[in-house]
Amino acid sequence: MSVKDFIEKTNVSIKHVRSLVKSKAYKVYYSGTGKCIITTSKNVEEISFKEKDDPEKVTLHRPLCEFKNRLPDIKDEKLIKKLKYNSDICEKIRNAKSEAKRELEQANQKAEEEGKKPQKITDILIYKKACSLVGGQCIQCGSRLENNFLLQKNLQK
Repeated sequence: MSVKDFIEKTNVSIKHVRSLVKSKAYKVYYSGTGKCIITTSKNVEEISFKEKDDPEKVTLHRPLCEFKNRLPDIKDEKLIKKLKYNSDICEKIRNAKSEAKRELEQANQKAEEEGKKPQKITDILIYKKACSLVGGQCIQCGSRLENNFLLQKNLQK
């Protein structure tokens, strides 16, 4: 069933928490399993890394590759293409880590030459720099958004 068929045969009303929709645009895709997937675009530089989480496995993998295992269930070709693009971005970020570390070390060396205090280079700082080097946008699938959105489906007769 295509998204068009799904929407034509279903009345969909989305109720949401107002704080979520201040400056974001959401797209709703039909997954093929009877569920809808809610997505939003996000700048790669805006991926937030937390000290307590592993930057590779948790922070980077969660927003970019979380839906990778569900690709066989997803019927929308555009969404599949976007999710595969997310995996490519994840790989580009991993590949940009060495360049990011080198740039951070050069910035520290320049800061020392200018008499400024160098910045401590951590894994999180390296990942943030790698994200800024890669740039662009990724698609964020809202697993946490499902708790804030209520999709009501009523089949038309």
